[in-house]
Amino acid sequence: MLNFAWLKAPFASLFKKPISIGELRFKLEETPSFDNKVALAQALHDKDEYEESAALFEEALETNDTSCEALYGLAASRMGSNDHEQAIEPLKRLIALETSYREYDGWAKLAHALWQAERKEETLDSLAELVKISPRLAHRMLYAYFLTEEQHRDAAQEQLITAIQEFDYAPKYLKRHNRRVIKRAQEMLKQLSASATSEEKR
Repeated sequence: MLNFAWLKAPFASLFKKPISIGELRFKLEETPSFDNKVALAQALHDKDEYEESAALFEEALETNDTSCEALYGLAASRMGSNDHEQAIEPLKRLIALETSYREYDGWAKLAHALWQAERKEETLDSLAELVKISPRLAHRMLYAYFLTEEQHRDAAQEQLITAIQEFDYAPKYLKRHNRRVIKRAQEMLKQLSASATSEEKR
């Protein structure tokens, strides 16, 4: 009989049943380690249990206050509870530790948290800094969106025009990957241009 154990091994994790919150609670009670706290906190966050997940991420950070995973999780949990003001501090710490964490998603979350906390100038300053460090298409679009929200339409158009020009010189694989995003950028620019034309005619 042929033995296919060697073939199953690399794919075993694909077929494992996800660990339940009950099992994660038991593991934490048995071994109150940093990893077990973070695992339960993440599972609770994914079930929209934001208050409990935030408390666990806070406990984990008492053990390891430079954990990007725990800082990100704490901020995400606080934002889930609409406590955007309290999400700002862990996100700033996260960015200071690892600027590009999760493909700069921590930085994008910081912009949203600042905006929701009515700290709009800080939002724009933060995104201006992001675009300097990482002038990706998605980052320029995010910056353009918030510039538009604050009625800085000329600056928003400038970001979109630059993004579209840079896209023209991007490698083919990036063009394929960002086809939908560039289409949205073109639509945004068209809307801004139409709005500017309409105002000039008044």
